Amino acid sequence: LQECERTPWREALVGTVQKSSKQSALLEYVARPCRAAWWPLLNLQPRWRVLDLGCGWGAITFGLAPYVASVVACDLDPERLRFLKVRAVQDGVSNVQLLCAGDTSPLPFADQEFDLVVLSGVLALTPVFKSGSPIALQREFLREVGRVLSPEGQLLLADRNRWSLR
Repeated sequence: LQECERTPWREALVGTVQKSSKQSALLEYVARPCRAAWWPLLNLQPRWRVLDLGCGWGAITFGLAPYVASVVACDLDPERLRFLKVRAVQDGVSNVQLLCAGDTSPLPFADQEFDLVVLSGVLALTPVFKSGSPIALQREFLREVGRVLSPEGQLLLADRNRWSLR
């Protein structure tokens, strides 16, 4: 993070991954806009407000930002959000808002606030930090996501199901 704040974030990331055995995979995961290449399947509108829950390193956030009015990027990890802030500033992206939050209920948003909610790699992790039935916890979380989604809004849900939801 300190290196990203001193130099262009992409150069700092390349320098970091060159020291790692996961070199190209990490760079692809963080920096490639193709992680949001599915966006043509949606009916994205320039006026849309998007919520990227569990945004991670921001590949989807920054992949969608040029096509919508705003993206709220939420993640539980403040260091990831710090990286996203550096990236947004360096890349001149002004329509990304950052929020350190997660799968808490209720979500800190108004009813029907978003036109698109992205849950990529999030739903399967919902029951990890809470006790109770994984299925019930996932359903509760999805109801809360539905609350913040506009009636005509879209939900993009991409996940593997480690809890074997039947």
